[in-house]
Amino acid sequence: MFEFVHQTMATLALHGNAYIYAPQGNNGLPLEMRNIHPKAINRIAVSDTGEMIYEMGKQEYSSKDIRAIHWLILPNQLRGVSPIDTMRNTVGMGLAMDRFLAQFYGEGATPSSVLETDGALTPDQARQIRDSWEESHYKHRKPAVLQGGLKWRSITTSAADMQMLEHKESIIRDIARVYRIPLHLIIGTGGDSQTYQNLEAVGSAFYQYTLLGWVRRLETAFSEMLPINEQVRFNASEFLRADLMTRVKAQQLQILSGTMTPNEAREIENREPYDGGNDFSAPSTTPNIGSDAIPPEK
Repeated sequence: MFEFVHQTMATLALHGNAYIYAPQGNNGLPLEMRNIHPKAINRIAVSDTGEMIYEMGKQEYSSKDIRAIHWLILPNQLRGVSPIDTMRNTVGMGLAMDRFLAQFYGEGATPSSVLETDGALTPDQARQIRDSWEESHYKHRKPAVLQGGLKWRSITTSAADMQMLEHKESIIRDIARVYRIPLHLIIGTGGDSQTYQNLEAVGSAFYQYTLLGWVRRLETAFSEMLPINEQVRFNASEFLRADLMTRVKAQQLQILSGTMTPNEAREIENREPYDGGNDFSAPSTTPNIGSDAIPPEK
């Protein structure tokens, strides 16, 4: 299940479309659920009955067998918009910069240091000085002794290179903005630092503004593949999970108010139920928490 959902999400994030092959059996349940690469769908058409027809290879499948999920689909279009296509210029600029830097540093066009002198040197003298310097200092780090007016100068990163690195950071921020990914979740982007106190609020905001849209898409699509009385829901409690003290107080208030049973609270904390824990407490009374209500060991 994890791999299936992961493939669906990755396909949506890259191509903007996810196609799931899920033919139904006689009981209304899908015989299988398998992701199809968007490029494997050659053609999409609409039949006279209003069903979608998907051509894959030399065979045609209807919307009863293939379920389509879209990141964003415009009116009168049969395929969704790809996030990568909307950022083609931004992504292309980032790839071009990566290729340029790889070629620049791979070929070693810029030396790490320079030996300078005011006098004129013949090619043989320059080669001899370079070789002797490399022999004495390469991986040895011996003290340098310069004579004849020689001066050593290090080649540092230029201002243009620093601006290029800053521009790469801006490209990462632009891509993260399209996917609504907070910068503090991306390592190395210099996002806002988070403390322990606001981790709960950050997790709630990430789920509400980033994950909730994707969750609703997948829940709706998966539920439509099942019988009408069955639905799929993702459990987001790990993103919204508060600290232990806050959870205990909230569960205690719900038990005292009669909106939750003790066993339901124990299930949230991954603990086994006990006899009598399924009874609701009256809102005006205090639940029995004496020795009789405590489960025996083991």
